[in-house]
Amino acid sequence: MISTDPTATHLPVDVNAAVLQKVVDYLNFHQGVDSGMPEKPLRPGWADQSSWDVKFIAEAASPRQQLYDIILVGATFFSVMLSISC
Repeated sequence: MISTDPTATHLPVDVNAAVLQKVVDYLNFHQGVDSGMPEKPLRPGWADQSSWDVKFIAEAASPRQQLYDIILVGATFFSVMLSISC
């Protein structure tokens, strides 16, 4: 539950620092850039294998649980930020 206390200055979270850093790295890289959506269905070779995103996912997926955690943390923080700002 998000506090409605207008004097609150912190939002307590229980997140692995390495996972949170990956989310921050992704957001910093894509700041102000709309990458758009790929065409569906995805076809083999749809992404430039040298792209930053492909490398990011490859590194984040080792171990695979880390990738799941990054997705979960990213989605959770976006949800919280949306709730706070609207």
